[in-house]
Amino acid sequence: MPVVEYRWRFDTGVVDDDHVEGLLDDFHVDVFNRSTEPITVEVTVYKLIHDQPASVIQTLTKTILPDSNNWFTIDVPEQINENFLVVLKHNGDDKDDLLATVYGRDKNEKAISSATYRHTELLKTELLIA
Repeated sequence: MPVVEYRWRFDTGVVDDDHVEGLLDDFHVDVFNRSTEPITVEVTVYKLIHDQPASVIQTLTKTILPDSNNWFTIDVPEQINENFLVVLKHNGDDKDDLLATVYGRDKNEKAISSATYRHTELLKTELLIA
C-alpha cells in the first residue's frame, strides 16, 4: 500500500466526556470532497489522560471520490470522565477541498450538540506539506 503524504490537518480540540454527561458512545465524521480529484482522508480518535501520552483508539482511512461524500464511525470506550481528540488529515491541494463535520453521538446515534464540530469549527488547521 503506498504511503500517503497528507497536506492538511484539522482537529476538534479536547472533547471532555464530562461536558457531555457521559453520553458519548462514538464519533461519526461526515466528509465531502469538493475537489475534482480523489482525496485520501485519515481520521484518528485519541484518548487523552492527564500526564500520559495520548493513546490511539482507532484510525480509519478512506479515499473519497470527487463531488461525493463518505463517513467514518469510531466507537469510544465506555469510561466516564475521559477526554478525546479527533484528528482529520487529507491530501487535497487546498484545505477546503474537503468539508467535514465531526459528531459526538450517544448510544442512539443522535448527535450531542456540545460535541459537534462543523468544518469551520475544527481547530488547529495546519499545512503539513507545502
